[in-house]
Amino acid sequence: LNEARRMGLKLQAPHVNYAHRQFSVSYIEGEPILFMGLDQVRELTRRTQKRILAESPFNSLNDFLTRVDPRNQEAENLIRVGAFDGIGKIPRLLETIKGGGWQGGQLSLFSLESGDTSGEDWGLEEKVVAQEQLLGVSVVAHRLELYSDQIQAAGALTTAAAAKRVGERVRVAGIQFMRQRRRAKSGAYIHYLDLEDLEDMLLVVIPDEVYRRHRKVFSRVHPFIVEGEVSLEGRFNEPAIHAERVWRIE
Repeated sequence: LNEARRMGLKLQAPHVNYAHRQFSVSYIEGEPILFMGLDQVRELTRRTQKRILAESPFNSLNDFLTRVDPRNQEAENLIRVGAFDGIGKIPRLLETIKGGGWQGGQLSLFSLESGDTSGEDWGLEEKVVAQEQLLGVSVVAHRLELYSDQIQAAGALTTAAAAKRVGERVRVAGIQFMRQRRRAKSGAYIHYLDLEDLEDMLLVVIPDEVYRRHRKVFSRVHPFIVEGEVSLEGRFNEPAIHAERVWRIE
């Protein structure tokens, strides 16, 4: 997804009118858009996916509910990830389905009309959190974008800029992509972490005492800042930052 962002390709959450089962590109008004697949949505059954693909497009939430007849949890998850973008605003859609009550093949009595997008929508942070919970990743925005002011105030570099500062002490902001640990010849553990931001990834080498001191920072997907010296690591001379301090961006 980050590579698609770097290429300038617009990203969208799974949409009931455009998404396929897996990732796919659709052209909307001549613009290519990469849609996540329906199978990325948590708790969305294969039966409901098939009915969405067979019955789309839908012109309203009512239309969708009566023709697809999803479980209440499925309908709620689709709304929360933005699968009805352009059809209605998330708060009103959620209010509409509260309590369920629809029946497949029968016209519902819900008040939401086709194309009614009035009312207040969720803010960006609410959408990011919901997509992380239900898709595993945010598509509407990278979480780092929510903390751009804090990152700038901390004087943090991008991963790409930091990689060019070999021998210098720097600060870098990002999100944990992958982590593993290995035992050094001394017997102590060393933790290796790939730190990802909007531009690239950078290897972070974390001594065990630093990792244990800041363990809570790595306990969940949340932006944090690493401070340390950049050096060339391993037989491929890969730039890496040797962590001395780590803290969450609040």
